[in-house]
Amino acid sequence: QTLSKIYRYILENEEIDLVSLDKEIEFVKQYFDIQKVRDNDKILLEIDCQDADEFKVVPVSLQILIENALKHNSRSEKMPLKIRIEKSNDNIVVSNNIQRKNILENSSKTGLLNLKERVRLILDKDLIYEEDYNQFIVKLPIIKS
Repeated sequence: QTLSKIYRYILENEEIDLVSLDKEIEFVKQYFDIQKVRDNDKILLEIDCQDADEFKVVPVSLQILIENALKHNSRSEKMPLKIRIEKSNDNIVVSNNIQRKNILENSSKTGLLNLKERVRLILDKDLIYEEDYNQFIVKLPIIKS
């Protein structure tokens, strides 16, 4: 049922430029729950987004960022991958501890580049990503509803 909800959300928002942040957060929670079935205590998600119903975001953007963190980082029960989503000014900041996989398929960064272009076209703002100490940080622009 959860998988069906995820697929339905993607299909329903395929042609839409913006969705409410609270709906996007609910969607990413469902996506993360499916990932937890496989990884259990190896992955952690913390969300701190006050007034999410007052903002809009590019659809499926948070899921892409979670998927990116999962794809590029190793995880174990002793060293879990910790992902945090929080609102900061006019951005949603998605960060994770960096634990690069030893063997990683060649990354073209297509997911991030495509999302960056979608954000630029829809919001005329920049998606920013950077490494700071042992954290990978993405600043995803949002707008007030």
